[in-house]
This record gives sequence, C-alpha cells and structure tokens, in this order.
Amino acid sequence: MHCLKIKILLFISCISIFYAQAQQKTRITVTNQRGNPLSGVEFKIHSSGLRGVTEVNGTAQVLVSDQDSITLKAESYVSKVIGISKIQEKMVITLSQLKPWEGNIEMPWMAQDKRYSTAAVSVVSGSQLIKNPEANSSNLLGGNLAGLTSRQSSSEPGYDGATFNIRGFSSYNALSPLVYVDGVERDIQQIDPLELDGVTILKDNAANGAFGIRGSGRSIMATTKRGIANTNEISLVA
Repeated sequence: MHCLKIKILLFISCISIFYAQAQQKTRITVTNQRGNPLSGVEFKIHSSGLRGVTEVNGTAQVLVSDQDSITLKAESYVSKVIGISKIQEKMVITLSQLKPWEGNIEMPWMAQDKRYSTAAVSVVSGSQLIKNPEANSSNLLGGNLAGLTSRQSSSEPGYDGATFNIRGFSSYNALSPLVYVDGVERDIQQIDPLELDGVTILKDNAANGAFGIRGSGRSIMATTKRGIANTNEISLVA
C-alpha cells in the first residue's frame, strides 16, 4: 500500500511538471483597426480558464500552451477567438468594430442576435449614458433612446426621477413601461448610473409578447456591469 501511494504521488508530480513546462508566458497587445490600443478588453484562456482585462496600453501578460486559444470580448467590437499553434513572445491582436446590424439585443429572458431580430428596439450602452452628469439613472435615458419619452416633474432630491412612455403618451391608457434590471422587475432609479452596462427599450408587440397584457405599455431592459475574476480595476469619476 505504501509503494502504491508513492507511485501515485510521483505520477501526479510528473503531470504537474509537464503541465508547467508546457505553459509559457506571452504578452498580448489588443488594438483596433487603426492600430490604437484597446484597454478593458476581456480575455479568457481556454486551457486554464483564466480571465482578465487588458491594461490602459492594451496589453496583458498571460500563460498559454501549444494548441491553446484565447477569447477576446470588448464593447462595440466583434468578439474574437485566437488559436495558438506556436507560442510567441509577443502577440498583436486586432479587433474589428461592430457594424450597426451586429451584436446582441437584450430581450425578455434572453439576448438575441441583431441580425435575426425583427422587433422594434432601441439600444444604448452604459459608456454612452454616463457622458451626461446625472445622479439619477432614470434621467439619463431621455434623448438617448429613440421612441422613449421622458418627463421629470420635480427637481426635489429624492423625487427627481423621470417617468417614461414609449412611442408617446398616446399609448394604451398612457401606461408606463415595465422596467427590468438583469431580468428582475425593479425601479431603475435604484441603480447607480455607473453600474449600467446597457439599456434596451422594446417598442412593439413582437418584442413584448412574453409579457402579455402587462407589456401593453412596452418595456425597458437594463443590464448592469459584471466583475471579472482575478482582476482589480479602480476608476475615479469627479
């Protein structure tokens, strides 16, 4: 029994050494089509499951192995999977910008590819919303989403939220739209504007069919940002 334990430990040690030797460090640089570095690009190493984001200069150091692959994702850019046949000391990866008809739309209970959607929707990203200095998330949507009417009736703190109508106040009984945040019905005023990742409004019956009669006033679908494992990022907004 003692000899068997020693053999098992030796076998595990050999596998660990082989795996460590197979992995090598490489530096990736992610740029756009103009050659400008892209910061905050999410990447995932398939062999190890390691995730992270690129730095301000668009670079990141990663451990990869032969026949490995890296998946890269960035807002407003086409996701890319890079296969590695031979490990290089440095790798430059170019991401293409999304065309207006590419990307995903946040729909009830799922995300749908824009190319296959016939519903009437409007989409705005969180990075676009925070260009306006507003403390209340509801006041950010007006003027950023076609078909959304926003009305702020008071500027008193705590009561300065906006009310919405989609496709005008002439909608059925002037119903307010349903608001869902990450698939949960809630007040968007409770969300910090800096936490918003994107907002989609669904403007027709085809998009709101899942809600039945409750979708008569149309709906607003908001998503919030997600953390990334093993990555620290600090931002300051003044």
